Amino acid sequence: MLNQNLANPAHESALIKKSKDGNGSALNQLLHNYKSRIYSFIFSKGIKCHHDVEDLVQDTFIQVYKSIASFEFRSKFSSWVLGIALNIVRNHLNRSAQYKYNFVDALEAVLIDSNVSNEPDRAVAAKSAYRDVNKQMQRLPEQLSECLQMICIDGLSYADTADTLAISVSNLKSRIFRARKELSYCQ
Repeated sequence: MLNQNLANPAHESALIKKSKDGNGSALNQLLHNYKSRIYSFIFSKGIKCHHDVEDLVQDTFIQVYKSIASFEFRSKFSSWVLGIALNIVRNHLNRSAQYKYNFVDALEAVLIDSNVSNEPDRAVAAKSAYRDVNKQMQRLPEQLSECLQMICIDGLSYADTADTLAISVSNLKSRIFRARKELSYCQ
């Protein structure tokens, strides 16, 4: 989750402005506040090796450092940062033979139902359902599964997801509709 310092948008905005003006300590504070969110976001994209995730977080920080002056407040800062992280993950997956054909294992999925932990029968049924959903999501085109992942699993809002993917909210809604429709045909 986000650091408590980001609960105050005015404070975050002030840090961004200082960062744009070249204040390194303000940028460090911003990046520190976003580190766990970026880590979770990258991990949710199928990068399971801790060292790779850490490297990609650092690559994201470097790109934010290089690009902070171009941030124009047209979107949320979090959307802008996660968009950078998403592009870095895509580049990593496209270049890395290790991940080229390595899909997320359904047993390693982040989906956990804490309501069934004391009921073994329900836990087995839930795990089976999660496995089936993950299998079906892997069959979706990347742009559809990516939207579902960000909305349904990562918990991002439609606006943040649209900003991160650089598409309109109506385009995002269309993709979500198509993804859900394709998932319903899979049953």
